[in-house]
Parts: sequence; structure tokens; C-alpha cells
Amino acid sequence: MDNLEPDATLISQDKKNLKTALCPLCGCKLLKPNVGILVHSTFSLPIEKASAEQKTQTITWFLEVDDVFSYENIACTKTVENFKYLTCPDCERAVLGFQRNGEKNSFLALSRAQWT
Repeated sequence: MDNLEPDATLISQDKKNLKTALCPLCGCKLLKPNVGILVHSTFSLPIEKASAEQKTQTITWFLEVDDVFSYENIACTKTVENFKYLTCPDCERAVLGFQRNGEKNSFLALSRAQWT
């Protein structure tokens, strides 16, 4: 599902997530259904939270969430170049999305979560 357009089993006709988002590494529940709205935007996310060689992946499909308090569980990194990265609060290993500095809304990458 990396950067392919999401299908109808994941996104409703009104562009909301139909499934629960989990951390792909530890299974922590991140986001309940019908909370995020599908947006098409290009952003490069680090593949790992911290590594000597900071490799990135360009992501094009996100769920926009109006407030970090709308998540079931989420953690944010310190600000890096006007962004905070979203990460799992339990394992703190996966980079799941981003939040622009000074804004309430955040963006969860569809391809970075496990969906159930």
C-alpha cells in the first residue's frame, strides 16, 4: 500500500478511515476508525527514528487528524526543522507521521500503520 491510492476497505466515501490504526512494530492502538481524513500530500519521513544514516521514504497518502488528542495513543519527537515526527508511545521505534510546528493537526502515514 506504500504510495498506491487507498482502497474502499480502508477509506470510506467521505474520506474517513474505516479501520483502526496500530503500530506495525508492537501493535499499540494508535487511532480509532472515523477519526482521520484522507489527504494526498508528499512528505519525506525518516525510515527509522534514529540512525547514523538518516534514510527517508517519500509518502503521498496520509490521514489528517485535527488534534493529537484525537489519537488513542501517539507520541511526538522534539522539533526537527519545523516538524515533529509522530511515533508509537509504547515502542518509540516507528516513525508514523508528522506535525508541522505550531499547528494542531497532524498527518499519519497510511503505509506506516497496520490496519485492523
